[in-house]
Amino acid sequence: MRDQQPEKRRKGEGRALFLTRIDVIRTELQQGWPVKTVYEQHNPYLRMSYSQFWRYVSSLILKGTPKVNDTAPPNEAVAPPVATPAQPPAKSIDPNGRSVIRQFEYNPRAKNPEDLI
Repeated sequence: MRDQQPEKRRKGEGRALFLTRIDVIRTELQQGWPVKTVYEQHNPYLRMSYSQFWRYVSSLILKGTPKVNDTAPPNEAVAPPVATPAQPPAKSIDPNGRSVIRQFEYNPRAKNPEDLI
């Protein structure tokens, strides 16, 4: 007497089951149903985890749906800024005429927080 082993899943079976119901799932999501609710409704037929269901929804349904952004103004053509020639930074010179290398000076009580970065 052999114990009944659960049926082995084949690679791509869950994706195929998802694709058979993709139109119904897409319609329910467009109607505003939460993804979790749609998953719970179709779970007995899909036989996959919620995380896998979410990956299929995000890659196959949401990827093709453009995001609506009503608050953004339309893009206008803007002329690129005119480049000014870069001037080399002024070098500090010591009394002997040699350039001075700046040293890091730690000041925990700096007035400007940018100085601490």
